[in-house]
Amino acid sequence: KHNKNFRDNSIPKECTEGVQRAIGKPSGSMAITRKIKKNNYAIITIAISKIGGIITMPSELERFNERMQAFFAPLWPGEEKPLVLGEGCGDRPPVMLIGEAPGEQEAMSGRPFVGKAGKNLDGFLTVLQLNREDIYISNVVKIRPTKVSEKGRVSNRTPNREELALFTPYLLEEILLVQPKMLVTLGNTALHALLGAKSTIGACHGQVLTAHVQTDKRAGDFPLFALYHPASIIYNQKLKDVYQADLERLHSVLAAQ
Repeated sequence: KHNKNFRDNSIPKECTEGVQRAIGKPSGSMAITRKIKKNNYAIITIAISKIGGIITMPSELERFNERMQAFFAPLWPGEEKPLVLGEGCGDRPPVMLIGEAPGEQEAMSGRPFVGKAGKNLDGFLTVLQLNREDIYISNVVKIRPTKVSEKGRVSNRTPNREELALFTPYLLEEILLVQPKMLVTLGNTALHALLGAKSTIGACHGQVLTAHVQTDKRAGDFPLFALYHPASIIYNQKLKDVYQADLERLHSVLAAQ
């Protein structure tokens, strides 16, 4: 409000408290700066200080990630199970690629689809004539599911029911936030999360299907294109040509959108 007595060196307490209630306690230092125009109206500018500059308030997707991290952090005390969050274009990308779960390299780097999975992704992007930053990449389960052999060797495993039950609701919310033009699932785990356990990759691959995605607050229908998981090709070379043909069909579908 217009206030001739508004002092240059003060910001009303109710303003700062209101800002903190609105956005919560920031991870970095919060700077609330004020600019006074010639007409003496006070404009409150909110920013979070980061190294190298100032960024705007967190986006809805960033707040979603923070909420997810806060929920999962205390679930496995004494165990290192870092979350590997989705990344890429979070605003209506042409494709949201959904895998099963991060592997060793992804868990170490904190990024999805790196290492061997990253090489598979490169081939995927080459056929679709897209760049990594053009699409959004995520997994159903965002921790690395592991098993330990009798010799003490740690290796990947398929996510169990508990992990799927914990993470799938967050995936649905993530999809509704990102609003992709096309969902692309890799393998049965991602397919089941969106179309149900009765759907199989053998019956659904290479087709444009519809996924109804719903949470308590939002809902939406999205086209879904199912692909075999690239890892399955290693164990069944007969799938190599099928996978390549499906990729070519996906490229045609995207080009026609």
